[in-house]
Amino acid sequence: MLCDIRSPFNVGSIIRTAEAFGWNEVVLTGITPTPEHPRVRKTSMAAHEWISLSTYSTPEEALTIYRQQNYHIIALETDENAIPIWEYPWQEQTLLIVGNEEFGIPQSILTKAETIVAIPLYGRKRSLNVANAFSIVAAVASRHWLTHPTSGKN
Repeated sequence: MLCDIRSPFNVGSIIRTAEAFGWNEVVLTGITPTPEHPRVRKTSMAAHEWISLSTYSTPEEALTIYRQQNYHIIALETDENAIPIWEYPWQEQTLLIVGNEEFGIPQSILTKAETIVAIPLYGRKRSLNVANAFSIVAAVASRHWLTHPTSGKN
């Protein structure tokens, strides 16, 4: 779930990455640009045509729907209590939340997550571009699903 992502380039890149790793769906919420935006289409390189996209006016609306469908709600955020992404047992029907490039995931949404995961970083700069961060998580989660086929994917 893309929570108020501002950059159409980041959105297109995330859609392209999700499709490349075989994810089923990308959920767009709030101010996140949709594929109607020419920069999203250009950056996704047509991947927006090959993956399911869902759009919700608010992140809360999306969370309500996916929770009703028994999705595991996971947030990717820099948090001292977060589980490293490679230690999380990526489960069937996981909805991964990634947040705004500058402000991250709002606290009101973060508290609704069952688990917070993080990419351990060791340099001075303790953050990554949201599309790059999603790419790392997509690779780790997809590898888990391939090596643990009964765990499923989203």
